[in-house]
Amino acid sequence: MRFELRGDVDERLLDQWWSLCEEVGDTFSARPSYGLNWFRRLGKGDLAIAAVYDGDALMALLPMHVRNRLGVKVHRLLGHGLGTIGAVLFRDEQALAELVEGLHTSVNRLQLSHLRADEPFRKALRTHGGWDIEFDVDDFCPTVSLPPGSSASTLRSKSSIKRALRIRRTLERDGLPLEFEVVDNTKTFDSRWHDIVHTASEAQSSEFDSRLNLCAEPYATFTHAFLREEAERGHLLVWGTRFDGHWAAHFVTIRTNNVIQAWITRYAPEVGRHRPGHQMLQEICDTHDQYGVVELDLLIGRNRYKSDWQTGGYEVGTLNASPRSKKVHRRWAATVDHAASTTKEVASTVGSALGRVGARSGE
Repeated sequence: MRFELRGDVDERLLDQWWSLCEEVGDTFSARPSYGLNWFRRLGKGDLAIAAVYDGDALMALLPMHVRNRLGVKVHRLLGHGLGTIGAVLFRDEQALAELVEGLHTSVNRLQLSHLRADEPFRKALRTHGGWDIEFDVDDFCPTVSLPPGSSASTLRSKSSIKRALRIRRTLERDGLPLEFEVVDNTKTFDSRWHDIVHTASEAQSSEFDSRLNLCAEPYATFTHAFLREEAERGHLLVWGTRFDGHWAAHFVTIRTNNVIQAWITRYAPEVGRHRPGHQMLQEICDTHDQYGVVELDLLIGRNRYKSDWQTGGYEVGTLNASPRSKKVHRRWAATVDHAASTTKEVASTVGSALGRVGARSGE
C-alpha cells in the first residue's frame, strides 16, 4: 500500500472518494459533496486529502485542509465546526494503519473536531505508538432508534401523543391546518429553497435563537450547493411543516444508508407555541418506514425536545495529535492550545448565557 497527501482532487479521485463513501461511510460530512463545497466557498489554507492506495484502488481517506497557526501547520477536517460529525473512511484495519503511518511522517499537528469517542482512528493512533494524543469529549449526539414497524406511539407516552393531536385538531378547527411535506429531489428542493432560507431568517430574528444560520451568507451558497448535490444523489430528506398552507418549519436531514442525520432544524417564531419540533419528530417517527429509515441521528447538542425523543446517543470530542518526533512543533502546539483554551473559556461563558435565553423558547 502507498500513502499520498494530496492538494488536489481530480476526477478519478472524486469518483473513488464517492465509491468509498457509499461502501463504508456512515456520515455525510465525510463526502466530497460536503467537504469540497465547503472548501471552495468557505475554506482557508490548502486542501490536504490523505489517501491510501492498494495499487490503483482507494483504501482509506481523511478529508482535511491545512493552515498555519503561529507558524505550525495544523491539519483539520473539511467543513469543521458546522454541527457535523467527523469521520475517517477506510476499508480494513491494514488500510487504516497505513493511513496513520503516512500521516505520522507527513503532518505536524492534527486537530480533528467532533469525532465520535469510539472512532477507530483514535485506537489506530494509540496502536501506532508514535503519537502524542489528547481527546477531549465536548458534546453529545442524541439518536432515535426506529425499527421497522415502530411509530411515535412506540416511543412516547399516550399523553404526549394526545397532546400533539390536540394541537393539530385545534389548528384545523381554527382554519389553520398543519400539513407535512417531504423534499427529496432537486425539483422540490429548488422550489422550497426560498422557503427554507426565509424560515431560517425568521428564526434568527427571534431573541431566542442564537444559533449559527447556515442558510444566510456567508454560509448560504455552500449550504445550497451541498444540499442540492445530496438531492441529486437521492440522499436528501427535508421534512417541512406548513401552517395554513405556508411553510414555517423544517427538519433538514441527510441519509446515509438507512440512517438520517438532522443537520438543520428551524421554525418561524409565530408557530413556536404549536411545538413544531415535536410535531416534525412525530411525523418522522410515523413515516420512517416509507423511506427505509431505521435511525434518526439528531447530531450535536442536547435540548428539551431531543431529550424527550432520544433512545440512545454517543459522545463526540476533539482529537489533538502530534508525532512525538516533532518536539519543536509540540512546544508550539502547547502555546497555541493555551491560547485556544482561553478563547474557548470566554466563548463558553457567552454561550452559556445565550443558552439560558434560548432555553426559554423550547421546541
